[in-house]
Amino acid sequence: MPLAFLQSKTLNSFSLGDSISTRIGTKVQSERIKLFFFAVVLSCASVTLTGGVGFVVLFSPHLTRRLV
Repeated sequence: MPLAFLQSKTLNSFSLGDSISTRIGTKVQSERIKLFFFAVVLSCASVTLTGGVGFVVLFSPHLTRRLV
């Protein structure tokens, strides 16, 4: 979790767009892959801790919103 918080400057630079992020020195592709990996690890950890039922409860509102 602390590693994800350390990436906050990278996330802020992504809000400026890829070209500006590259100009200010961010390696966009590698940082994007790294942040995706962090997101996957954090979601796996939350599913492991709360169980499959918790994941379904958290996911179902988003799924129904797309279906409607």
